[in-house]
Amino acid sequence: MNTKALYMFLGFLIITVLVIFGILRFSKDNQGRACTAEAKMCPDGSYVGRTGPLCEFTQCPEVKIIEETGMLGGQVTISPICPVERIPPDPNCAPKPFVTDVSVSIQGSNKINKSIKTTTQGDFTFELPVGTYLIRAESGKVFPRCEDKTILIVRGQSAVVDISCDSGIR
Repeated sequence: MNTKALYMFLGFLIITVLVIFGILRFSKDNQGRACTAEAKMCPDGSYVGRTGPLCEFTQCPEVKIIEETGMLGGQVTISPICPVERIPPDPNCAPKPFVTDVSVSIQGSNKINKSIKTTTQGDFTFELPVGTYLIRAESGKVFPRCEDKTILIVRGQSAVVDISCDSGIR
């Protein structure tokens, strides 16, 4: 027999054995692998384990978050309008609606949750999750200076807060 043919036959035989061994090993790894006993805690408090050929965690059950909310409304006004109050009071010197930005943040937090501009009548409305909030009207200047208010939002109820701003007129 030709030695060249013998070497080719032996090479072919070795390659075939290696390929068959690799296929068997690959299929055995994917079917017979045991996953670790780790568990992952899901947002709803349940636990899931690892499964599948890649030992990935099972998907957590879907959590439906029902956010309980309430409404907050109010008006921002500015006064004094006139430098001198008169008796009887002048109707033109009564507090006026103030157009400005109103922001809402959770009490004790500096992070603004929501912010809107008041209407031309100084009105504002927010829908907020239940909790205690700091309401702030700001002009971005020293005057007018507006008072901050704290309000409790209760589920399904409306709260009203009116904010007075000092015009700085003396």
